[in-house]
Amino acid sequence: MNIYLFFKKYYIALWKNLALFLAKKWMTPNQASIFSLFIIFPMFYIIWKYIDNKLFFTIAMFFAINIKLILNAVDGIIAREKKINTKLWMFLNVWTDIGPDLFILYIIFDKLGYDVQFIYQIFAIVLIYLLLEFFIIWKYNKQNICLWWKESRTFFYVLILLVVYFQLPKEILLGYYSFILVLHNVLFFYTKKC
Repeated sequence: MNIYLFFKKYYIALWKNLALFLAKKWMTPNQASIFSLFIIFPMFYIIWKYIDNKLFFTIAMFFAINIKLILNAVDGIIAREKKINTKLWMFLNVWTDIGPDLFILYIIFDKLGYDVQFIYQIFAIVLIYLLLEFFIIWKYNKQNICLWWKESRTFFYVLILLVVYFQLPKEILLGYYSFILVLHNVLFFYTKKC
């Protein structure tokens, strides 16, 4: 737990410092969201195409996923600093957070040789999650971002690395993403406080 809290504190400081730096450069939340995509997708594409060794692939994915998490937080911090909370930004924020999951999952399944039917199943779950997030923004003009349960999505990336390196059953990813899909949205519609 102490290790987790240490890294969480480090991450928050890193996100905030980067966001404040970009905010001072007159970067808006929308620009930060779009900018992050131009880093995230090429970064994972390079790993996918040029790293074949399982250990190196896992290490590269670890660092890439950490960079993705940091970039995903930057636009939100800038939005809070500048008190911007438009629907356009919220839509972009959700897309840059969840959209890349589809590409990350495809890379992993391509490397591990999973069957097409399974890929369709988990892609469908991710898309449902994305559409529900869009619906919440459109309907309630807010994001489903209660941090105490959103961190369960962060753990999904840890599972990705474990499945890749130890070649664990792929159904773990399918089951866990289904779990967070239900958890996040049931709790939101029950509380509507986030």
